[in-house]
Amino acid sequence: MSHNEASNAVTFEGVSPILRVQNLSASIDYYLHKLGFKMDWQGPHFASVSRDGCHIFLSEGDQGNPGSWVWIGVEDADALFDEYRTNEAKVRHRPTNYSWAYEMQVEDLDGNVLRLGSEPKSDQAVGEWLDMRGDRWAVASDGEWVRAETTSSMEKSKDQDKGKGAMEQNQKNEGGNTSMIGQLGHRDENAELKNADSDLSG
Repeated sequence: MSHNEASNAVTFEGVSPILRVQNLSASIDYYLHKLGFKMDWQGPHFASVSRDGCHIFLSEGDQGNPGSWVWIGVEDADALFDEYRTNEAKVRHRPTNYSWAYEMQVEDLDGNVLRLGSEPKSDQAVGEWLDMRGDRWAVASDGEWVRAETTSSMEKSKDQDKGKGAMEQNQKNEGGNTSMIGQLGHRDENAELKNADSDLSG
């Protein structure tokens, strides 16, 4: 049996992420009433919730660590954002446009993050990315992702350099004017001395 034949012998049905939670009952309530999921089934310390084709397992105190991230494709991220604001869900990062999707980040009670995204918007620029530490990243002019603070600092530095250059140019101009005034002053003094000499000799 070839490698391809062996790999195609068993059909995979799908994938369901397992998110560790501290309080199963509270988490179920949050997923059902804040995030719009429905209950599939529940055991003593384990449950399954779903919304349309998305299924998530919740495990109380086991099977993973809090702060896990899950990607979920949705039809309309804007409409979902409006729904979650009405439900007072914990929106970590509002819908933002990227090259791969138009997505937002939503947290559950234990800090697990759901990345919920629809198709990217061709009429919008790429926005900031919020990472797991809460740091914001932006695309620089060279196309590289850099911390937004770094980008702001670079822009601020450029503005300061421009301001400094303009100030130095003004100082040069003022210095030149002062020099010319000084030269004119000397000329006026010389003219007065010549006039005084002419009066005395006359």
